[in-house]
Amino acid sequence: MDEPGSSKVLYWSKNSHHKMKAKGKHHTYKFYNYTSGYIHHCTIRGLEHDTKYYYMVGVGQTARKFWFVTPPEVGPDVPYTFGLIGKYTPQYVWLEQELPKVNRTETPWLIVLMHSPWYNSYNYHFMEGETMRVMFEPWFVQYKVDPSLAFAL
Repeated sequence: MDEPGSSKVLYWSKNSHHKMKAKGKHHTYKFYNYTSGYIHHCTIRGLEHDTKYYYMVGVGQTARKFWFVTPPEVGPDVPYTFGLIGKYTPQYVWLEQELPKVNRTETPWLIVLMHSPWYNSYNYHFMEGETMRVMFEPWFVQYKVDPSLAFAL
């Protein structure tokens, strides 16, 4: 029997060994004959600005550890661009350099794939891709990206 597993998330800051717990929710969705696997959503509140956090999901041998850095506090010298998608990240710099190089004679279709959908019903990915959309959509229009496809696992 297929079971959803744990929706518990353990998390802690880089400078702390005290692990905190957050409880998430899980659900599935159906699309025609397809039924998704279990999708887990968990919101962690009360994090400090500009801090590296670790988090662990799963149980026993399936436990996996990840990390992220929270954005700096918004202020007059800190624009609201965050994290993995923000300006000056390797992804941003790479895309900024690559898009102008595309020779549309040799590459008539310019297709972009991404994980977070920019335009959706927000039933499952509420505002998840909004930061990316705000940052990259002007480039996609300028460089005439054909389709941009998003997928969720």
